[in-house]
Amino acid sequence: MKYYSLLLLMSVAVSGMCGSPNPGKNDTMPTREVSIMTYNIKMLPRGANSFIHHFPLKRARLIPEKLIAEGTDVIVFQEAFDGVAVRILRKKLKEVYPYNMGFQNRKVVSYKRAGGVLIFSKYPLKEIESIRYSQCKGIDCAGNKGALLVEVAHPTGRFQLFGTHMQAGGGRELKESQYAEVGALLRRH
Repeated sequence: MKYYSLLLLMSVAVSGMCGSPNPGKNDTMPTREVSIMTYNIKMLPRGANSFIHHFPLKRARLIPEKLIAEGTDVIVFQEAFDGVAVRILRKKLKEVYPYNMGFQNRKVVSYKRAGGVLIFSKYPLKEIESIRYSQCKGIDCAGNKGALLVEVAHPTGRFQLFGTHMQAGGGRELKESQYAEVGALLRRH
């Protein structure tokens, strides 16, 4: 229930901010729009390739062309764990999406990177805060799942956006604890 409330709140906040300033009078004023795409790219470390066959490097070379064709303002990736694949994405998206943030909560010798959350934008980004969820279960503990909150300096005005990658399984209490942590992050800012 809290998950749906959070999504509804985000939807209302974005639609209220991005809608036309004068509904019904769009003939003289352009609409104010922000387009945001979220995409779980499943770019797990290449060592996992032997049993899941996801080919992160091959897909990292193909995905940017399709995303650029979409023309989205901001892209939020989840599961961007493979460092080489991420470098390929950054290089291929740089011309259209020169601003990017991610890999928060990274440890020195680890692939644990905030659930692999990575945000690309056509417009300047400012990091506000990143968190790491305090609870996890099973294989999800292999990554530092969490959330990254940024501010986007869009031509229609500045807005805050967060990307997250929450527990894939686990019980209700675990998920509610992660919802509470991301809720606290949003309330702080």
